[in-house]
Amino acid sequence: MDVKLFIEQQPGEESGDLSEFADDLKSELTHSGKGDVDLLFEEAEPGAPVTRGTLAVVGALLVRLEEVGRLRDLLHSLFNWMTRTDRAVEISVDGVEMKLTRATPEQQQRIIQAVLDRIAADS
Repeated sequence: MDVKLFIEQQPGEESGDLSEFADDLKSELTHSGKGDVDLLFEEAEPGAPVTRGTLAVVGALLVRLEEVGRLRDLLHSLFNWMTRTDRAVEISVDGVEMKLTRATPEQQQRIIQAVLDRIAADS
């Protein structure tokens, strides 16, 4: 299962700052064993001057999970990271897209369950 993560850029923020937040999140998820984590790449626009036909999306990561059950752990880790960094993250998984922001632990549990329920309903 592929999960796309997009860290929200704050007003006036440089793309280099956003890349640092993405590197921090990538490192944290990699070291905690949440799945295979890499930069997210998209196909380049036709005629764009790139060598491999793909471009890294600034502030975006791709997490590959072996099973859907690991998604709950990933979402918990995202909420912990967002609380420490005061950032919002948009996620996209199996056609389900959702913006995650800071939330109380109770709200986090409800949001996580809602995401899992939507994915199960769409499967």
